[in-house]
Amino acid sequence: MNSRLAFLLIGVVTAWALALNTGRDLAFSLAYLLTALLALSFLWSWHSLRGITVRRMTKTRRSQVGQYAEEQFEVTNQSWFPKLWL
Repeated sequence: MNSRLAFLLIGVVTAWALALNTGRDLAFSLAYLLTALLALSFLWSWHSLRGITVRRMTKTRRSQVGQYAEEQFEVTNQSWFPKLWL
């Protein structure tokens, strides 16, 4: 597990424990905010990678040491939602 993900999950669990133990509106707002932020960031990253295909084309099937190897990559968006960085 990534250390950032572990830190975020510990933060969400701590926020919910604090909210449930104190009953304060501010603690519940913080817990809702952290949970929604984590869920939305997961959905955003999942949706951003969905529908992207990468194709690799080479001029030769083999190359030897000292030879140039020419490659060409083609990245296409197959989904209806535009990807701004492509």
